[in-house]
Amino acid sequence: MERILACSEDGLSSLRIGRVLSEGHYTYDIVKNPISQENLAHYDLVIFHASYRLSGLIPFIERLVLNKTIPVIYISSTIGIGAVRLLLDHPYFVLVEENRLDSELAPTLRMVLKFSQELRKMNQSLRQTKTKVESEKMMQKCKKALMERGMSEEEAHRLILKTAMDHHLTKQDACSKIMGEFPQ
Repeated sequence: MERILACSEDGLSSLRIGRVLSEGHYTYDIVKNPISQENLAHYDLVIFHASYRLSGLIPFIERLVLNKTIPVIYISSTIGIGAVRLLLDHPYFVLVEENRLDSELAPTLRMVLKFSQELRKMNQSLRQTKTKVESEKMMQKCKKALMERGMSEEEAHRLILKTAMDHHLTKQDACSKIMGEFPQ
């Protein structure tokens, strides 16, 4: 389940945001107190209302968005958007106009959370692919080292698999173990 942090010091806006989040059955917290980047580790999305007073708020939001730390929804009147104008086209940033909060926040939340979920899946897939490539590189390096010591490619491959099974290791860890035993 997605967790949302809403930061607002305006009581009426906090109530309006809370109502939209409750109706959407989201898990959320609404805070008035200053937050830090570490506070955001438990959340999938952060909403900042223009009333929220945090020293250096706009640079803080810029860092979150540009570093792709967490998606940000910023609620403001159009008069106050000059400071965030550079972020308007960034996929991690969405501006919701104050006077459209009740009608636009719910669909914006769905869209941003879906985007965030898809992005997490893509990042996980990318990490898995990188791990697979690293493992394959290690296997090839290990096989080459063993072949230089007189083994055939098939014998080297069998030794890696046997080492992995005998020591309950991944193939990559088995290659590291073999390479440690037979330094080049």
